[in-house]
Amino acid sequence: MKIMIIGSSGSGKSTFARELEKITSYPILHLDKVFHKYPSEIAREKLREATRIFIFQNENVIIDGNYGSTLDERLPFSDEVIWLKTPRLKTMFRVIKRSIKSRVFGKNRPDIAEEFKEKWDKEYLDFFKICLDLS
Repeated sequence: MKIMIIGSSGSGKSTFARELEKITSYPILHLDKVFHKYPSEIAREKLREATRIFIFQNENVIIDGNYGSTLDERLPFSDEVIWLKTPRLKTMFRVIKRSIKSRVFGKNRPDIAEEFKEKWDKEYLDFFKICLDLS
């Protein structure tokens, strides 16, 4: 069984994936862990490559993450798609909380690349604009 978990940032995808792994013992591919490991100019291709390899090397998988650029790699092989729809304010709170924890304690969550450094940049602020519908 190949399971794809999607949802906005802070929706609980990675937490849900880890809980599902405990129940099923299926291996997880955390897309954030792959994407944020590489410089931006090659990250998308590395993500697509890792997705292909993971899907074809494992009979049962859990793939955690959005990344529309790899949907064509994942969707045709997915037996189940779980879409976590979480209220906007809850996702915003979760993103802020994990961002602060990362900056204060200097430790990344287990589903993201060790090389990743949390930044409060334009992309980060754009997430909140979208959540608050301030476009």
